[in-house]
Amino acid sequence: MMISNGIGLSPCPRRARAGSPALSLTARVNALFAGGVPGGMWDFTDPSTLRQMSNGTGAVADGDPVGWAQDLSDNGNHLVQAVALKRPGFGWEGAGFDGVDDSFNSIDLFDLSATGELVVCVALDRPSPSAGRIIAEITSNSSVNAGTIALFNGGNASIGVDRFRSRGTANPAPVGFAEPGPNRAIISCVGRISPSMRVMRRNGVEGVNSTSPQGTGTYGSWPLYIGSRGGDSEFFSGRIARLVICGRLPYPEETALIEAWCDEPLRVLP
Repeated sequence: MMISNGIGLSPCPRRARAGSPALSLTARVNALFAGGVPGGMWDFTDPSTLRQMSNGTGAVADGDPVGWAQDLSDNGNHLVQAVALKRPGFGWEGAGFDGVDDSFNSIDLFDLSATGELVVCVALDRPSPSAGRIIAEITSNSSVNAGTIALFNGGNASIGVDRFRSRGTANPAPVGFAEPGPNRAIISCVGRISPSMRVMRRNGVEGVNSTSPQGTGTYGSWPLYIGSRGGDSEFFSGRIARLVICGRLPYPEETALIEAWCDEPLRVLP
């Protein structure tokens, strides 16, 4: 991704620098949130960060339901599923969503109201490119609510096409790849409301770069849903291994760092 406009935040001294090669990838991505950068990062392949119950209790093993997922960004944006039968199952390549009713949501509102720019990256493995609609959505309906984002499968005439919505007060058509994606994919999206920018990369290759106006304002403070629209429709089918939502505009090397962390469990990047 060629973003060289100098926009970004320097890591706070209280954390190690994101670019330090001596640190683990997890620590380097965590450092991108230094200085109060909003967002979250979740590893659905690490049982030490997951629990069976939505109150954060009960260790998980292979095949167990996951009712709680720790936010590794230190922002406290943990994910839960309060209904036992709607909990994704743990596996070593990620949380498995059944495409029927499995999903997660944030415990509290996912507050991005301090920023109008962000990067989203997900590692997923699905039975087909068109398996389910919503991968991640901030708000129960990003088509209606301002200051929101969604990463989803296009559906209908765009079946199999990975798409990204980022919007302020205006609602431009979502951007997306021209062709269906692979079953296993690392998808990263950069959004900025104003001046408008929406960029999508899939498995390390940029496929979309749009400046269609998104209106004004910042992203809002909404519930975050993973694997569904509002917890009751548009369910995703497949595994989600890792996910990052970081409320700042990344430098190109930071995008590559986030993609590399998301890719660790799946190893699909060249």
